[in-house]
Amino acid sequence: MKIGEYIKYKRQALGYSQKQLADRMEISKQAVSKWESGHSLPDIMAIPNIACTLNVKPDFLMKIIWTGETGERVVHFVSVNVREQKRTSYAIQIYEVDDFSSAKDIYDKICAGQDKSTMQTLIDYHTHNPARTFTVTLSESVYRDEDEVPYKSLCIESFNLNSLIKTCAQ
Repeated sequence: MKIGEYIKYKRQALGYSQKQLADRMEISKQAVSKWESGHSLPDIMAIPNIACTLNVKPDFLMKIIWTGETGERVVHFVSVNVREQKRTSYAIQIYEVDDFSSAKDIYDKICAGQDKSTMQTLIDYHTHNPARTFTVTLSESVYRDEDEVPYKSLCIESFNLNSLIKTCAQ
């Protein structure tokens, strides 16, 4: 993965537009665009600022610049969760996706009530116990090399589905 691809990936995962990222770093949107398109590399003096904004270590960004490798595997999860009155929570559906765009599409579809099978499952759960709380969560986990346990996880977005379920159930 090249540095521009990584910057774009992290920017999207954090929900920033190119302009928002540029504003946070006090640089031009064109600079971010050039990095992401591979037309230029960030100046070495910008690395600490980029790292801070993207919540990564500067040496990690330098490794990507020099080797093109992150040594990490990023997995995105979309999970549909149920919370019982007794504060017990569990996932009833989990999607595991490598790329952020696909995971975001799945998440958005569920939030909009457009995933018919998921909505039907949630309506069934709600019908049996209306006191349950339902959420959908978009998260990412980062694994080093061949580790089975992530060393870092980030909840990107979470959405309460209860009002949507009630609307669809009518």
